[in-house]
Amino acid sequence: MIFGDKAIEFLFSSPFPDSIGFSCKISEKYELDRLSPLELALLSNRAVDKRKLHFFLGRLAAKEALAQIGIQGFAVLRGENNEPLWPKDICGSITHTGNIGIACAAPKSIASGIGIDIEKITEKLTWDIVDRICLAQEKEWVTSVPELQYQRLLMVFSAKESIFKAFFPQNPVFFGFHEALLVWNEEMQSFSGKLLFDFSKDFPKEYSFSVGCRVGEGYIFTFLSLPKKSELP
Repeated sequence: MIFGDKAIEFLFSSPFPDSIGFSCKISEKYELDRLSPLELALLSNRAVDKRKLHFFLGRLAAKEALAQIGIQGFAVLRGENNEPLWPKDICGSITHTGNIGIACAAPKSIASGIGIDIEKITEKLTWDIVDRICLAQEKEWVTSVPELQYQRLLMVFSAKESIFKAFFPQNPVFFGFHEALLVWNEEMQSFSGKLLFDFSKDFPKEYSFSVGCRVGEGYIFTFLSLPKKSELP
């Protein structure tokens, strides 16, 4: 058995091929001088230590993920919708919780979009938002095992966060929790998903995809990679 940070590192090891950069950073300390002045300017003067740690770990992981695909010293800034701004022809995603920050990055010749999300199972969502997150079919699955319903709700929430991160940068239109339907595949330990609206010419209504999901050590980790444009229908 593996315990502690080593177990977490294993849980959050890269689910992607080697052509996609991936980094997981675990630390209780932030060293902001390791970030660029442009990145530091994104932090509010009122930022608390928790926010500073999340920001540091996420940006540090992003730098390492980019370095793995040959891009050094790029400052990952922030767009109008708080999304990370990646180099031209690169897609990526950042997620963090507690003392963990994870990032991934890929050339768009490998993937058109990529999304990751982590959630602490102990930080339960309030049940009154279940209908804001879940469609009727998803809610039926979430509530079918009472002792797992909060974990399952977080699984759906996390998967939809990953979906948003993978799709939204390609076409910044409204993409709510009810814009995609998820069905759990127990054998594959993943969600089968499909779009419920025409997101773009490349991703029309009924477009199907898969969202991986790992659960362990008190965390949920979800992830997906969308095909490069030349491989789309």
